[in-house]
Amino acid sequence: MVWHGSGGSIAGHLDGRRVALTGVTGFVGQALLGRMLEELPGCRLVLLVRGSGGRSAQARVEDLLATAPAFARLREHRDRDAILAGIEVVDADLDADLPALPPIDALIHVAGTVSFDSRLDAAFRTHAVGLDTLYAAALEAGCEHLVHVSTAYVTALHAGPVPEAPVPITLDWRAEAAAADDLAARAESASRQPAALTRFLAEARRTTGSSGDLAVAEEAERVRRAWVDRQLVEAGRLRGRSMGFTDSYTFTKACGERVAEERFGSRRLSIVRPTIIESALRDPAPGWMEGFKVADPLIVGLGRGDIPEFPGIPDGVVDLVPVDLVANALIVALAHPPEPGSPRYVTSGTGARNPLTIHRMYSLVREAFERDPLPGQGGRGTPLPIWRFPGPDRLEKQLAIVTRVTRTASQLAARTPVTGTRLREISRTLGRHERRLATLSRFLELYGSYAQVESVFLDTEAQRLGDLLEGEDRERFDLDPRRIDWHEYLVDIHVPAVTAILRFPQAAPRPVPGPPPVIVDGDGGQVLAVFDLDGTVADTNVLTSYLRARKADSSVAFVTEAADILRALPRYLSLDATSRERFLRAFYQRFAGADVAALRALVDDDLSDRILHDLKPAAVRRIREHREQGHRTILITGALAAFCTPLRTLFDTIVAADLEVDEQGRATGHLATPPLVGAGRAAWLTWHAAETGADLARSFAYADSRSDLPMLRCVGHPVAVDPDAALHREARRQRWAIATWSSSAQTPVARRPVGIR
Repeated sequence: MVWHGSGGSIAGHLDGRRVALTGVTGFVGQALLGRMLEELPGCRLVLLVRGSGGRSAQARVEDLLATAPAFARLREHRDRDAILAGIEVVDADLDADLPALPPIDALIHVAGTVSFDSRLDAAFRTHAVGLDTLYAAALEAGCEHLVHVSTAYVTALHAGPVPEAPVPITLDWRAEAAAADDLAARAESASRQPAALTRFLAEARRTTGSSGDLAVAEEAERVRRAWVDRQLVEAGRLRGRSMGFTDSYTFTKACGERVAEERFGSRRLSIVRPTIIESALRDPAPGWMEGFKVADPLIVGLGRGDIPEFPGIPDGVVDLVPVDLVANALIVALAHPPEPGSPRYVTSGTGARNPLTIHRMYSLVREAFERDPLPGQGGRGTPLPIWRFPGPDRLEKQLAIVTRVTRTASQLAARTPVTGTRLREISRTLGRHERRLATLSRFLELYGSYAQVESVFLDTEAQRLGDLLEGEDRERFDLDPRRIDWHEYLVDIHVPAVTAILRFPQAAPRPVPGPPPVIVDGDGGQVLAVFDLDGTVADTNVLTSYLRARKADSSVAFVTEAADILRALPRYLSLDATSRERFLRAFYQRFAGADVAALRALVDDDLSDRILHDLKPAAVRRIREHREQGHRTILITGALAAFCTPLRTLFDTIVAADLEVDEQGRATGHLATPPLVGAGRAAWLTWHAAETGADLARSFAYADSRSDLPMLRCVGHPVAVDPDAALHREARRQRWAIATWSSSAQTPVARRPVGIR
């Protein structure tokens, strides 16, 4: 098919063309698809989309067109059938074997991931290896013109004016991709060496504490995979820098341009290089965006006060471009292809003709937040930091010092049970500081190179394309960045759009959820309510229970016994920090020689009232609420079964530790069965649910310690009760309910039950 000349309308140029698009479910892809459906009624679109989550590609596209805000205006003027009439959907996974494509005249490749910290091997699969397969399939389908979306930052380390030309660096993308795969294989191998596994296990034990060997193993594997990822992210950063790029993203995007040049360089090839793509200036609506974009975390960090300083060059250009200008550039480039064998490079940006400096952007964003602050603690606006733009070296040194101090304090707090309001607030404060420091560190790592860029990306080809527009097309497909008023765009359009994402659906940060209601749909008998004892249901522990029993036994020299416990306490605490099972086994050796029947009688006659007095009233109310709903209540504890007999009227099932007894009825100092702690509780709960037909997804679990994380993860309604620091952090991260059941003055919830079974 012969392409039209330079004259005429865009719609006329593309009338009757079959154009394939990738990435239409993404940000730029939605903007492009919406513009083409609205403005190019005679253009036949072939959408290459991957099925996902059990939904076909066709269903994904239909859902997108029916619900996405990007197509709201289109839906006002056309019904569903009219919109779909000009669309053909092909189920195509760009990371797998592609099906044969239907005949097409052109392809606009938009799909990709903007990530500055991808693994090097993954970045090559996305930006180069997969493209080679796609472009080969496009040629087989008769494609005459490829519009390849790259990034202006493939030339970011070239200071001064940067012309629209091929990347001036020799790149063998196949060799680089093979080397990346080899690095990945070597990193995987290195991560499995004994020395590395020893480090991973040690880190996992520090993190999981006494959660059990299975939890340690799971955490160690997570740490190993994270280590491999970090090695390949760092490898990508270093390889990119060594080749003259900012990171693995721009390096592999440059390799993607080489793929396009190899496949279509002798045909018609347009390589469009956007700068930093942000919310729409006008189409489909001012401020339209899909989630945070490249610069938005920086904007949010400033508004929240999480980024106290930034190392950018104040007079450096931050090249933002609204997404609709990029979509327009792609359409105009499509309609006016270059001559075969003469690839065209088009920058879609603002820095050359309407520059925005970093300092001016900071000032305008600050003005927007001063006008409409983000909600802070207590509903007050968060104080905004004042950026003075120190050099990166100075900022990194300051950050390293503060990070070390905060990390040390957090590690100390993590070893302290958070049971009081003051301690919990300290833990939260340290957590906030850690998050702020992590945010700043991440910004320095990801954005540092871009903040130091002194390139000015010339857009001569974009100007030439703009000059080809005639009549109403000059307004419809506007490419001119000089029409952007930065004050209006940032203060009135973009920052409000960013903050709207944070505010919706509520105007304040989501509170940590409280305990969920116990009422659930369906058969209450299928629902379990599982409780830990010490620290959760009762303000007690195995040590206090033992001392009470010894004190109540008149035959024991209690002062001597207490002194011996005190001397052994450091060893017990050390054991408990590393393995709850080892601690319990070691501690219960103190019962060696005890008359077990006498111990049970002692609990019934002398200790029952005290045990019931230790129960938290809020816990008892919660247990009774579950029982009223017909839920099966279960107590899982490492405490001895003898100390749990007063609680039988509250629980349908009690799973506790039992002492091994010899022929004379005396404790041997060993346990009859392994204690259920850590991952063992999760395993028992899973088995019990299978045996009894319980539905764990509708069930509840209550615990106070990080050692109970496996059990909490088993159920659909986990609740952290007066949690220690580690569990508190995990509960907030997972958005689990957090309950405060402790009170300074406990009152007895019941006297000793009558008729203990």
